[in-house]
Amino acid sequence: MIEISNMTALAGNWSGFIYDSTTQVSRPVQLGVSSTGIITSASGISLIAGKIYEELDTFAAYITTTDANCAYQYIQLSGLYLGDSLSGKADLGQHNDSNSLCNHSGYVYLTKTPAGIITVKSENNFSAYPNPFSGHIEIAMKSPAAKTQADLFDMLGNKVYTGNWNNAQNVSLINLDMLNSGVYLLSVTIDGKIITRRVIKNQ
Repeated sequence: MIEISNMTALAGNWSGFIYDSTTQVSRPVQLGVSSTGIITSASGISLIAGKIYEELDTFAAYITTTDANCAYQYIQLSGLYLGDSLSGKADLGQHNDSNSLCNHSGYVYLTKTPAGIITVKSENNFSAYPNPFSGHIEIAMKSPAAKTQADLFDMLGNKVYTGNWNNAQNVSLINLDMLNSGVYLLSVTIDGKIITRRVIKNQ
């Protein structure tokens, strides 16, 4: 893992969940991160130490805890970094531990909690429905946008769909019925401004 100079962007409070695919349990977590990427506080896990590393639009992290559940005693995270969200893979209890009962995998999704209230202009707001979805997602904007781009990412940070539209107010993401069920990150760029939403794919 390589540290880069722009670590201050990670500073702040992050909240979300870590999903354990083995037990199929989602654990809510909150992390406080310093300007050097050090995880200084946590709730939902019993923190000993931790750090987040960021390089371009990806991230990696480790967290050690005193949790009795061995799968959560050492956590490794990696995936996609979008400035206000971290989403990707979670490896639980896989540090110097040969006990298969402790070695679980899953995914993580965290969003940065703003220091103040952020007001989004209504013309840049949108709704995405249905959510959960099965075959497609409709995106409806308050007013027509000169240029709209929609990108859909899985929880490992892989882009599974992209689409572009000009002078549109309502657009549809099609051909999503072949995706696996689970949680996805929808990133919509409307006239150069990015808004992200979490969406869920049903069977």
